[in-house]
Amino acid sequence: YLFFVLMLMTALGAMAQTDVSTFSQLQSALNAGNDVRLTANIQFTSAITISGGKKITINGNGKKLSGPSTRAFSISSGNTLSIKNATLNNFDLNAGGGAIRNYGTLVLDGCTISNNHTDGSNQGGGAIENQGTLYARNTTFTGNYSSEIGGAINNYMGSLYLSECTFLNNYTTSSNTKFGGAIGNNSSKTLVIVNCIFSGNKYNGSNGQASDLGVYRTPNDYTIAGCTGIAIT
Repeated sequence: YLFFVLMLMTALGAMAQTDVSTFSQLQSALNAGNDVRLTANIQFTSAITISGGKKITINGNGKKLSGPSTRAFSISSGNTLSIKNATLNNFDLNAGGGAIRNYGTLVLDGCTISNNHTDGSNQGGGAIENQGTLYARNTTFTGNYSSEIGGAINNYMGSLYLSECTFLNNYTTSSNTKFGGAIGNNSSKTLVIVNCIFSGNKYNGSNGQASDLGVYRTPNDYTIAGCTGIAIT
């Protein structure tokens, strides 16, 4: 079921793609609601907000979207952003969700999310703060960190569906055992983690103790199955 949902979401807006190679081209195309294909690595100079009821697909084409000193995307409620075959790395922000803050629907398929973090104190979701619905399949989260809940992902009042993902060496600098070196769950609606691999994720810093999933507040509905190396606190 999850696989077919992901494929459906990834296909949303699958019309003609606009090729982009610069940040200004990417920003203009997404603001216009166009699907895009990356033809070069792109460094961001500011965050892009997906709003206005859009359903957009980014075909990463194996390219990189990079910071620093900004978030990549903020997705407003009622909007969908699908990203496939792209790397998002080195984004950072003094707010929750170093690379992405999602209030709508975010789909990640075959991506690498690496070395993103939140600055300052008490900021969760080093890579992503999810307050909407997040689907991720065959995606690797590595080297992300935050100062609060979820070194890679903070699932805060959202729905999170993960299949065949890898979480490697993510961490939170917080000493709270429930905050989660890879994923933090806080008052969420749904949490589904299936056939995922966890290794080297920690709380209390990169040299701290193992913590892959930190359950700060139990989700309304959850499934955890077929995972390797997952430590739940």
